[in-house]
Amino acid sequence: MYADPADIRKHRFNLSANDEQRAAFMEEAALQRKQVSPLILELAMEALKWRRHAANSDAGAEEMRRADA
Repeated sequence: MYADPADIRKHRFNLSANDEQRAAFMEEAALQRKQVSPLILELAMEALKWRRHAANSDAGAEEMRRADA
């Protein structure tokens, strides 16, 4: 998964990371043979998906509690 340079210039998104975080991202990208930026985006989208799933699960559990009452 490689980013299109034209797309990067058009849709710029800045992310701050310290040296330790940057090294962890670079190491993981090298292991997966990807560029760092697409890997970070992939990880962020996966984390967002799980957070939304957890929020939806919590809301569903609350609805079930009200239905049982």
